[in-house]
Formats: sequence, C-alpha cells, structure tokens
Amino acid sequence: MAPAIASTSTEGLSELMDKTKLSKPTYAALSRDEQVKLLRQIAEHTGTTLIETQEFSRFGRSTFTGIFRHPRSLDSEFVFVPGAEVNLGWDGFTEEPREEMWLDFARDNGAGTDEEIRAAAASPEFRTKITELLRTHTTAMEHCTIAPMLVERAARVPCWREATAKEVANDPEIQELIAEAEKMGVVSSELDETVLITRDDKSAPWRIELFVELYYDELQEAAESDGFSLLTLREWEYLAGGGCRTLAPWSESLDFESITGIRPDGENYPSSAFLSTVEETLIKPNFFGLEIAYNPYRYELVSDGIDVARKGGDGGTGYCGDAGVAWSFFPVTPYFVDYTHEKGSEENNFVTSYDTYRRILRLA
Repeated sequence: MAPAIASTSTEGLSELMDKTKLSKPTYAALSRDEQVKLLRQIAEHTGTTLIETQEFSRFGRSTFTGIFRHPRSLDSEFVFVPGAEVNLGWDGFTEEPREEMWLDFARDNGAGTDEEIRAAAASPEFRTKITELLRTHTTAMEHCTIAPMLVERAARVPCWREATAKEVANDPEIQELIAEAEKMGVVSSELDETVLITRDDKSAPWRIELFVELYYDELQEAAESDGFSLLTLREWEYLAGGGCRTLAPWSESLDFESITGIRPDGENYPSSAFLSTVEETLIKPNFFGLEIAYNPYRYELVSDGIDVARKGGDGGTGYCGDAGVAWSFFPVTPYFVDYTHEKGSEENNFVTSYDTYRRILRLA
C-alpha cells in the first residue's frame, strides 16, 4: 500500500498561532528560538518537512527562514516568506543613478563618438527622456497586502517532457539536432518549441525533451489540484524586490558595478562577458532564499487579476540585441512591465518555451 500523503491545507493555521507573527515587522522582531518554533509549526500544519533553517542576505536585506520539502513536490524546495504591508511599484528615481548607467543608455541610443556619448549622458533632456521611458515600462505605485507564504525556491519550466527511446529513434529531426550539436561541441540545443537537447558536459549523454502545448489556465488548474496557488503580479514584485523603493533591489543604478560589486576593467559595453557576469551575480539566492529575476530571456507567469502577465524578462530582446547592461537587465527588475505580449489574446495565454512558473502556499 502506498504511504498516505499528509494534508497540505493551511486552514486554521493562523488560528493556531498569533497571526501577526507570520508577517513583518513582528516576525523579524522574534528571537531566533521563537522564529524556529514558528517555522516548525508551519511545517506541522502544512504537512511539509522543515529541512533546515538559514539566513539569506543580498543587497542589504536579510531574512532568517526555513527551507521546506512538500509531499506533493519532492523535487522542489520551498522557503517561508513573511507577509507584509508594503508599497510596490516605481514612480521615478529616489536618488541620482550612477554616471555609468547614463553612459550605457547613451551608447544604446546611438549617440556617436565618445565625446558625444558623454555629452548626451550628461544632458538633462536625455535623462528626463530615459526616466519617462523607464516609468512607462514599470508598474504604478500601490499599497499592497502580501500574505505570508511558502514559495518554491526555483521557477519551473512547464512545457517539456522527456522523450521515449522509441521517439528518439524514430524522429529524424532529433537525430539531426543531436548530430549538429555534437559537431559544434555544445551542451544544449533547441529546435524552436519542438525538441530540446541538453547534457551536463561534452562527454555526458544527451537528455532529450519534447515540447508540450500548454495554456496558463491548465497550469493553474494543475497547481490548484495539488493544493498550490500561482503568484499574482504584486506577489512576484515583492518576492523579487522585497518592497524596494528603488528601480532595482540593489539601487537605482543598472550598471555593471552596481549589480556585481566589481569594478569593470575597460568599457562596460556591450560585452557578453559583462552580461554573463551580471547573470551569474543575480542567479544567487536573494534575501528570501529565492532564485528569481536573473535571466532576461525567461519570463515568470503570474496573474494580474484579469489576465496572465509575464514578469522577470522580455525574451532577451535587449540581451540578444547587443544592448548594454542597463537595457539588457532592466527587464529583470521587480517593477518592469512586459510589453511584448498582447493582453486578452489567446496567444498571451499560450505557454511558450521561454515561460516558467512558481508555486506558492499562502498561509493566511
């Protein structure tokens, strides 16, 4: 007989403990022993397993939390994120960004010679124009109540399934893709939304996956059938930025040094090495222990209350278009608004190979 799966209902959880302890600022004010006790209570009442406790720190913020395993998703880790009353959205710079960011934008704007680039970057008119453009592509300021929750640490890629040996043997497109990848010496290759092949290194065997057509509604139904929810747009913004009042959780500046803490050797534009270093910096767990908002190629699917929305990227429009750090990584900032999908369309509801999603368990 298969072992019973514990209930994952959070019904009554807040009644079994002081509800305010699940949210800021009360949670942060608890002693370490009280926090650990609370995390154990959360595990008990959600049917999850508390694997360990850990403090995560990034960009001047930190959270002591627990890492949990869920019985219906043993391949994933979840962390506890305290609830909060918080203002989300962006309405302009609260401090002057670094000069390097303005130079980056000026280069992307085609300002010309080095002297012309410096002149454009220093121009009040140019800075006003860029500021308004950024404001156009960010969400408006709003006071939000964020529920305490268990959050999946890494986003999931929904649209691929493992191919069977028979499918691999009988599909000439797969064979051709593998042969070409072997010839090029790469570790991954994709036939657009058809076949994906990956391997850990050049001597490892290939993993072959086939694309599965899927709609957001189906993802939502599957998550709910396992007792989870999917993120709302504002919840995602909070998880990515922690309620930052700046354009990004590190500061108002979108330049290489502001993000990585590394002083660049030479010009910060446009270099694949610079862009890769930024991504390697951002992929590290954030102040909630989440891998989130680091790859501009990837979207996270969320709900804006009416329709599916996409956060955390723009499909790599700037990144693959030879833009500098500022335009390439603006799409991973918390309040960036995707402008490449038409809301309300059937196509917008269709899940693509660039889309990911993240499940949560709200606790109050």
